[in-house]
Amino acid sequence: MNKSRIGSEFGFSVLASFILLFGGIMMFFFPFTLEASKTISSGGKSSSCTLSLLNGEGTAKCPVDQVNIFKNKIEINGKKSIDAGNSGTQIMAKEAIAKLLVSCLSRGGGYNSRSFSRENTFPNEIVCLECFDVKIDGNVGNIEGLTDYLRDTKSQSSVTDKKYLEVLTRDQEHLEAYIEYGTARHLAPPTGTFILKPNKEYVIYFMGIKQGKVNAFWSWLKDIKDLEFFRAFLGNNDAYFTYLVESDRLNGVCDRKIN
Repeated sequence: MNKSRIGSEFGFSVLASFILLFGGIMMFFFPFTLEASKTISSGGKSSSCTLSLLNGEGTAKCPVDQVNIFKNKIEINGKKSIDAGNSGTQIMAKEAIAKLLVSCLSRGGGYNSRSFSRENTFPNEIVCLECFDVKIDGNVGNIEGLTDYLRDTKSQSSVTDKKYLEVLTRDQEHLEAYIEYGTARHLAPPTGTFILKPNKEYVIYFMGIKQGKVNAFWSWLKDIKDLEFFRAFLGNNDAYFTYLVESDRLNGVCDRKIN
């Protein structure tokens, strides 16, 4: 066995170990009941999902969990996860969505992911991993102010005191690109308003864009406010983000889904 292969396998082993540790840490981001946490993370689903992405085979062993937001509670895969309590429907729903965005980021391998980085994997494509299907019950009403909530609210995790937008991004440049892209493609979180409506279905997904591929996406890139910044960012980085979008629009914002 040659040295380069040994080095590659050693690197993969270290990365795999990190992912398993990271997946365990991320479980603490959920303010749900123990039963709900088991529903999402049982059997190491999140870590197994991330490890399957590293195979570079174009498919992933990743579940899509079903989330229903009601006026007084949230259910995940049919099991009650949290009551609105004194916080009310709006806070309950936005806190849950924030946690689901963080969990989806973890499944994909984080904002420094190497999930889509294997050689010759996914060239010139926006690749998406579906994490959660979210349905808003008819009695809930509109859910507004998600971006403000993510910007202003500290994560309830025991391992960080960052605001949610800081948890979801690597640094200030990554955060700026995250919001710019969401705004241009009408995803949540955007710069402006994104209203989640009752009796509507949404999906929370992890996505990757390969570095240097920015010129392939002019159809939406022209809507980026700070075009030169975004060109420079995607020219030097693989970009990984987690968003919420209407379910019927997912195929329009992703070139390929891998689960």
